[in-house]
Amino acid sequence: MLDRTPEFAPADPMPPDIAALRDSVEPVWIFAYGSLMWDPDCPRAEAEPALLRGYHRSFCLYSYDYRGTRERPGLTLGLDRGGACRGIVLRLPPEALAEAIDRLWSREMTAPRVYDMRRLSVRTGYGSRKAFAFTVHNLAALGLVDEQLTRLAGRVEALAVSTG
Repeated sequence: MLDRTPEFAPADPMPPDIAALRDSVEPVWIFAYGSLMWDPDCPRAEAEPALLRGYHRSFCLYSYDYRGTRERPGLTLGLDRGGACRGIVLRLPPEALAEAIDRLWSREMTAPRVYDMRRLSVRTGYGSRKAFAFTVHNLAALGLVDEQLTRLAGRVEALAVSTG
């Protein structure tokens, strides 16, 4: 029988400022979009609709584990710069904060690094609040951008005509 378990690389080490959130006395909110909304795989105390401005969902990341293989990667959505994205904010429970942060980090920060965990401002029905969002690490999408530019250049070259 074939083992179809995805091969996930271990998460990159957690930076000290993120690790310090495990002991935070302030509420920790996470901006969720996509599967993180319906399957966060971590404890949460509260959830509410939210709008994140300055980032949008984009097929800008290669997927080796969920939608492809190492030899033939698929594409997956990430939060890329520009536009806006609707989602929800999840408040992590103080009594399980360390567990929730560790699980989110393990889930979202698999190697090679594709996300940055940034503290951003989001709008909710109760006003503005700060929440951490997993945004595309600029270098993560670079291979895809290079590939798209190469394809585009090939198409432009193929269409080039002499105007005499």
